[in-house]
Amino acid sequence: MNTEEREINLIDLLVYVAKGWRSILVWMLLMAVVVTGLQYAREIKNLKDFQAAQPTTDEEQKEQAVLTLGQLRREMPEEEIKAVAKVVRLEKEYEQQEAYMDSSLLMAMDPYNVSIARLQYWVDTDYKVNYAGITEKDVAGEIVDSYINRLRDGQWRKKALKAVGADVEAELPYFGELFSISDMGSSFTVIIKYADEQQIRKIISVLEEDLDSYQSEIEKVFGKHKLSLVNESVEVTVDNDVYNAQQNRKNVILGLENNIASYKASFNDNQKSLYVGEILVREDEEGEEGTDGQEEEEEAEEVAPPTPQVRVKNILLGAVLGVFLVCMIRAMVYILSGKLKAEDNIGAYLGVPKLGSIEEAHKEATGPFGRIDSWIDGFSRKDYRNLSKEQQLQMAVSNIALYCEKGGMKHIYFNSSVNCAGESTDALKEMLDRRGISVKDGFSILQDAKAMEDMTKADGVVFLEQAGKSQNEDLEREIKICREYGKTVIGLVVLL
Repeated sequence: MNTEEREINLIDLLVYVAKGWRSILVWMLLMAVVVTGLQYAREIKNLKDFQAAQPTTDEEQKEQAVLTLGQLRREMPEEEIKAVAKVVRLEKEYEQQEAYMDSSLLMAMDPYNVSIARLQYWVDTDYKVNYAGITEKDVAGEIVDSYINRLRDGQWRKKALKAVGADVEAELPYFGELFSISDMGSSFTVIIKYADEQQIRKIISVLEEDLDSYQSEIEKVFGKHKLSLVNESVEVTVDNDVYNAQQNRKNVILGLENNIASYKASFNDNQKSLYVGEILVREDEEGEEGTDGQEEEEEAEEVAPPTPQVRVKNILLGAVLGVFLVCMIRAMVYILSGKLKAEDNIGAYLGVPKLGSIEEAHKEATGPFGRIDSWIDGFSRKDYRNLSKEQQLQMAVSNIALYCEKGGMKHIYFNSSVNCAGESTDALKEMLDRRGISVKDGFSILQDAKAMEDMTKADGVVFLEQAGKSQNEDLEREIKICREYGKTVIGLVVLL
């Protein structure tokens, strides 16, 4: 016998789980109420916490701050007032430095992987000799200045940022940090730094196109000339200048943090109150000067939590959780119970043949609930639902009689580990008796001495067991005992 593992019939498992549809429905409703209630209580708590954190209106806060500031300034020494004002200024500068660090292209660049482009241009005006009495003048310097002014204009930079897919409005103010020009008389050199080599080549392309188009414009003023690209190079390298600029900025921020912390640590109670008032007044002034978009953003940050209400998603979440819990528990009970299943592979698991299945009398389905139960039971009775009980008994008797005839057995014993004596047992005995096979039945040979005695006197043993009640472990032990006594185990009839 295989005592290590057995097959689980999936349909039988699903039917067992579905039979608990009443408990599934109850827990589905219960968990829907619990989850919804918990979320509702949480939203109420969040709303109360938010309301508690808003003790006064903005106008009341402003008026109270102004009154407090005026009184404190009259009472406090000048040195203490100056110390508070200095901290307020330092904090404003600190915020500006932090904002710059967050937005600057130079600060965001990796100093160990910087793409650098160098472009050297030369202007040729064909000017050679200035003879006496001729006022002709070499205008190469003025032409170079015109090109440099053109490059310092923001128009071509906007085109360049669009070419690399950057946020033009956000990055344009900081693009100048990555751009420098050297004026060398009749020539000039452009140096551009960017984070990506492919993108810097796109920037170079935009720059060259812009200079070519601008040449025709300034020729109308200075005359014909030639603008030549003498040298162009792009390299990816470690840039100490970028590294030093980032470190210097970080040191500035760190110095501000230390100074602010040092000043605040020495504040007395009056200075602390004055500081809080100054911050409130400054925030109010900055809010009035800000744009409508900034005001909307501040309002969004202070928006109250949602109004507590029963939400459909919480009801569905609770219902699904309830269904899952009940189904999981019933599935685990089915798998771990160790009880005989109607669809078990008895031959492989217990090592004895299945002689038949007999359906006990079921109550006729009444009402909608009863019809649901009957419909579910129909799936587990798919192999014999078209057979009457009389036909089921005949099949079991035929199988038993064939085994007895083959083994020459005239006296057999019906063993039942859960006392299955009843109408089906009596019918089997009567039908076998008509075929000349005498039958005695009794309780489990593990628990009844008379049953053990009757078993030892019989030629063979038939196990008559109840699906869902008989334990597989008990069946294994009883079969083993029968074989130790040299008795033939004819097979097993399952009562449903």
